[in-house]
Amino acid sequence: MEIEHEQGEHWFDSIYKEYERKGDFKDLPGKGKPLPRESVQGDTLNGILNNANYKPPWLELQHEIRKRMTNLIAFMEGQGDHKEISRQLEEINQEIRKYNRACPPILQKGLVSAQNIKDQYKHWA
Repeated sequence: MEIEHEQGEHWFDSIYKEYERKGDFKDLPGKGKPLPRESVQGDTLNGILNNANYKPPWLELQHEIRKRMTNLIAFMEGQGDHKEISRQLEEINQEIRKYNRACPPILQKGLVSAQNIKDQYKHWA
């Protein structure tokens, strides 16, 4: 049985309203900022799967894509051959498409190009 306050209000609601009235929520750290990436639902799912010692195929593919992106970035910084860069980008994008078909929708990622690979890599790390 829940404790109720004035006019059918739940006790927690009245405590919250009192804190709000006093301004106790005005200076909370992170107020108005997006949630950190670690708190996204997909990361929770990954944690649960890892704790259960289960790696679904899309998670293994995620690790492979990240590895290939790391190698390609290093290759590009060494002024690699443009045809080889294009070939590797296409192969990585094929793997990303495969990953996106297999993973939960919240974890889907965008395709990479020579211009955005470093920014996109941050989403894979």
